[in-house]
Amino acid sequence: MLLFGLDMRRFESKFCFSIVLFFCFSIIYSQNKDKLDSLENRLNILRNTNPEETIKIGDYILKYSVSDKQKSNTLALMSFAYFAKENTKKSTELLFQAKEYAEKTNDPEIISKIYGTIAQMYLNIDFKDKAVHYLQLTINEVKKMPEGNDKYRLQGLSYIELGKINMDEKKYSSANSYFKNSLSEFNKMNIDAPYFIKRSYYNLGDSFYNLQKLDSASFYIKKSLEIKKNPSVNDYALFTLSNIYTEQKKYQLAIETLKSILENKALNDDILKSKIYLSISKNYKKLGDYENFDFYNEKHLQINKEISNNNINTIKNAVNLEEKKLTNEISTANRQNTTLLVILFAVSGISIVIFFYVTKKRQKQKKQYEAIIKSLETKSVITDDLGTREISKDITTASIPVEVEQDILEKLIKFEKSDRFTNQKLNISTLAVQLKTNTTYLSQVINKYKGKNFNAYINELRINYICEKIHNNPEYLNYKISYLGEISGFATHSAFAKVFKSVTGISPSIFLSESAKNHQKQNLA
Repeated sequence: MLLFGLDMRRFESKFCFSIVLFFCFSIIYSQNKDKLDSLENRLNILRNTNPEETIKIGDYILKYSVSDKQKSNTLALMSFAYFAKENTKKSTELLFQAKEYAEKTNDPEIISKIYGTIAQMYLNIDFKDKAVHYLQLTINEVKKMPEGNDKYRLQGLSYIELGKINMDEKKYSSANSYFKNSLSEFNKMNIDAPYFIKRSYYNLGDSFYNLQKLDSASFYIKKSLEIKKNPSVNDYALFTLSNIYTEQKKYQLAIETLKSILENKALNDDILKSKIYLSISKNYKKLGDYENFDFYNEKHLQINKEISNNNINTIKNAVNLEEKKLTNEISTANRQNTTLLVILFAVSGISIVIFFYVTKKRQKQKKQYEAIIKSLETKSVITDDLGTREISKDITTASIPVEVEQDILEKLIKFEKSDRFTNQKLNISTLAVQLKTNTTYLSQVINKYKGKNFNAYINELRINYICEKIHNNPEYLNYKISYLGEISGFATHSAFAKVFKSVTGISPSIFLSESAKNHQKQNLA
């Protein structure tokens, strides 16, 4: 039988085959989707506890998934994994890929979560302006969401982060308002949300403490402690409560509260421990108990040495290991006691030599650090007048008109006072465009008045910039060297370390160690 010129039997055969093929593909797609969903659930459980497995599963999902939502969530979780592996470049790259997929979904909840995560990333590297920008974007997206628990939760979390930024900037009244807003959002949720409410109570108490409203501070801190969920907040709440007791001159109660935090075996925040030891020592000093003051102050200094990876301790450990190795070898070979003593004396002698070498080296490093700081402080009080004074014709760079040279110098002074030199993509061509001149004139002026070529000039500005940040802001001591390099304009850790040492004479780690000691002395003063 023919149907429109076709063999009906052949048509029916092809049609049946197509039906079967369609159902096969449907089953395969359904099974694959179930597998991908299952793997995504596994990723959500892992978070950043197992970076290697997270990355492996994430690569598989990205290869086979067709869902923008799934890809966005997967990329965000992979970003956390790379961050845990200290690969900040890859982490940032994946996070912004997640942002692109999130924006394709047009789902305000998904988009707001990614914006919030990017804001947190900028907070981690102390780019507060960018963090605030993305938090505002987060809030804008959250407002588009339908009323409900998810909206209130994300809104509340955004207010908490804005409050923390204001706390860091010592804008305690603004911070207090944001924390009140966060508590209001969490209270709208029609489910029990102790985790979020506890955080809001703690943040409110901490902001009231900094506003010196001790009664209100104590009220909210104690309300936070009354909530049993999320015990990790307790350590920080108790620390603020101890500060309140200190302000109220209840020194013994403050000490007991601080010691109760140290009894928590789960406490693994060395920075908080350092603050606790310092606070205990200060309270003992108020009580006139100088023996305990010295004891806890020593513990404070010791843990800070560990945080700073003290080089002397590392060398001493190496010497001890060598001494132990030699002793074991001697015992195994049944050496005579006299030989053993000779070797032990030799090791002791080497230890002494190394100790004096290290001590001398550290003294030299300390002098270099002090010279850097003196240079920074001198720079802050002496005004460079190269850009403002008239240039005599007899010293004008050949081929450059006097007015042009004067204009370039004035613009260089303004450029040095900005932070535009931290842009990793900056080169002499882009700077020449910014200064509205050409590369030849700019190169000649820099060589003549700065005594160095363009690259050396920019590198020195970047190193001085980050040294000043570390010297004036103790929080920079907590950042990884790779972060410090990134925010000062260097593309890689190795490039930053190499240039830092060539400019200052010491490595970034030594500078951070000396800065930590300097800030400790100021805190104890």
